[in-house]
Amino acid sequence: MKNAVLTVIFCLLAALGPSALYAGDPPTTWDKNINYIITKGECSGTITGIKVNHFRFKSESGQDYRLVFNTNSALNIPLFDMSVLKTLKDGDKVTVSWALSSEILVYAVKKSYSHDPSGGGNSRFEEEKRKKNDQLFELYQRGISYYNNENFEEALKIWQAIVVLDSSYKEVGKKGGYLDLTNQRITEKRAWKHINDGNELAAAGKIVEALAEWQSGIALSPENKTLNEAVQLSKQKILNEHNAKGSDLIKQGKVVEAIAEFNAALGIDPANETAKKGIEVTNSKFKNLREEEKISLEYESYYNRAMAAIDKKDYIAALDFYGKAAKVRPSKELQNGINTLNEQLKLMSNSAIDKAELCVKDGNWVEAAKQWRLCLSINPKGVKAEAALEKYSGELKAERDRLYLEGLEAYGKEDIDTAIAKWKDVLILDPEYQKAQLNILKATRKQ
Repeated sequence: MKNAVLTVIFCLLAALGPSALYAGDPPTTWDKNINYIITKGECSGTITGIKVNHFRFKSESGQDYRLVFNTNSALNIPLFDMSVLKTLKDGDKVTVSWALSSEILVYAVKKSYSHDPSGGGNSRFEEEKRKKNDQLFELYQRGISYYNNENFEEALKIWQAIVVLDSSYKEVGKKGGYLDLTNQRITEKRAWKHINDGNELAAAGKIVEALAEWQSGIALSPENKTLNEAVQLSKQKILNEHNAKGSDLIKQGKVVEAIAEFNAALGIDPANETAKKGIEVTNSKFKNLREEEKISLEYESYYNRAMAAIDKKDYIAALDFYGKAAKVRPSKELQNGINTLNEQLKLMSNSAIDKAELCVKDGNWVEAAKQWRLCLSINPKGVKAEAALEKYSGELKAERDRLYLEGLEAYGKEDIDTAIAKWKDVLILDPEYQKAQLNILKATRKQ
């Protein structure tokens, strides 16, 4: 019994998406020796339906597939005479083989006959073989043209298609063949882009990013001597620029800026002796400047905070900051400020004592306690304020307990703001009263 084979090639771009190819995963075998083919394999089955641009078949294992073909391939690959599809019909036994690469999916469909439908025997097979060779030759010529014109991406697609059709054709797919060479050229092209991007980043002062780009370029093509030399030249050029700029800045007395330049140079080459020496020189100069700058910064900080406190009439805090500023850098101006504040605070203290006495007469124990404690904050050894707090301790305690209970009553009525206000007055009367402190925290969380 004679067998004849009809072969049809179906080419699909990866952009069509996997859903356009088949439903389910066909059985596959991996070819570890051809790294540019992701997967390939074949399965046999029976045709279950034929349409204009696809047909369905059921594999011997019972899996259903839909194969889509495209007569107007974007790759412009000449296809075999599509009229042979007309010979397929429901119920025909077919074997479908495929190879999927990163760019293209190619199907070969073979139909086996128990007799020679054309009566031609091997002539039909020879005709198909001739067509396949013509197609391979045309693809090869086009691939050569793309390669010579440095259109490597298009050339790669052609070589991949050739290898799928015939992996041994003109040794395209072997090591050192056109597929291998084209992949190398594409890799080199990508590597050079990283190098050029790194140069631009370095010129913009983005050294860390530039080093990353250069390293990426070298990683893609580590054996490329020209590329490696280009990176070294770029590094040396930028390194020299930083060192030269650092030296000029030292002469101008701009020590901090000079340190930044030498550090940038060391970022490119940590072993660069010129940059190391520059750091030593600038560190020595900076050490002398640093102490004076530190004193100036500390003085200005305290002085500015004293001025801000005076604006808020917080004379106690202002006096504290004036004193700290005077320790860092004593001056007549500061001493005058301190004397003025002390006089102001003395007046405030006397005024507070007078206000407290009036509050006692009115029975306003919270305000009285507030004024006495203000006196003590100005002068912790204030005799009058201490004596008053001792003299009226019973009244202050009674008022404290009354306000505390009023706070509890307000809290029980869900009047949180009133409760907190009552307990804050309690703390004015007795700053150490822990129950009020805890209740304020609890009520604040409930607000």
